[in-house]
Amino acid sequence: MKLFSDEKVVIITGASSGIGQETAVKFVEKGITKLCLNGRNGEGLEKTKQDCLAVNKDADVLLVQGDLRSEGICEKIVNGCIAKFGRIDILFNNAGLTKIGLIVDQPIENYETVFDVNVKSAIRLTKLCIPYLRETKGNIVNNSSILANTPIESMGYYCMSKAALDMFTKCIALEEGKNGIRANNINPGNYRIIETPFVVNAGIPKELYEQAWAKLRKDHPIGRLGFGQDVASLVMFVASEQADFMSGSSVVMDGGHFSLTANMEMDTAHNHHQNKKRFPLFASNDPLPKPENPKPKGPEPDDIDDDDDSKPKTAHASRDHRCN
Repeated sequence: MKLFSDEKVVIITGASSGIGQETAVKFVEKGITKLCLNGRNGEGLEKTKQDCLAVNKDADVLLVQGDLRSEGICEKIVNGCIAKFGRIDILFNNAGLTKIGLIVDQPIENYETVFDVNVKSAIRLTKLCIPYLRETKGNIVNNSSILANTPIESMGYYCMSKAALDMFTKCIALEEGKNGIRANNINPGNYRIIETPFVVNAGIPKELYEQAWAKLRKDHPIGRLGFGQDVASLVMFVASEQADFMSGSSVVMDGGHFSLTANMEMDTAHNHHQNKKRFPLFASNDPLPKPENPKPKGPEPDDIDDDDDSKPKTAHASRDHRCN
């Protein structure tokens, strides 16, 4: 069923893989024929474009490769979209990354990197798109996380950035509602709940993660984990006229994960002599597997994210990866 008329134009960031890629294809399935896609990995972007064309050969897809920490790339996305299509109806701020490690151990530069991508780029793109969204009475969807509300060890900067993104969305919804613009968050489950490729790309052995996912599927309230397609379907609803009275909202999609963790905490309270139970990613209590050798001295590893597969992936790189 079509949800969108074919004259509408969509901008999607982080569209080289994962949720961004799935959402681009889903938009085409639901009637969108004009898309402006951004990502850092050129091959990934081209694959997304071909997947869109496989759904509708008449789809018109503009690709803008580049790092959103660059103001020039943000301007290129919006200016290029207007030059080609003449309008903007939907902005999906999907790109995001994380730095793994305890806050006390991480340099302040890691904080700046996470906030530059997860918050600052979304603010910058939103400000650039606002004049055009006012004309079309369009809307903004920001990809946040359940970690905006619930902290997780070794991802403090990421949790903080998503909480800031949630509040930014609410502020924009309040300020721009009178101009006909809606703004909403989607808050998917984290890498323990939504199966996306970034964990394998980050250097975690696939066999190890498959074992972890098998256990997590068994323990999950609905008996499975989520996929990028699930999140994409939520974006379709939130961005469509079916959600015309929704603005300033944060919609959680985690398959009931919060219910599970709440029950685990209740069990712990009733059995206080036991160690506090956690919802593990692996059999141990470590948020991520630790490398056997100590971390070598030297510069921090490059960012590894959903839409950058061009760099070699190592075990050490798993301490720094993309997360939606």
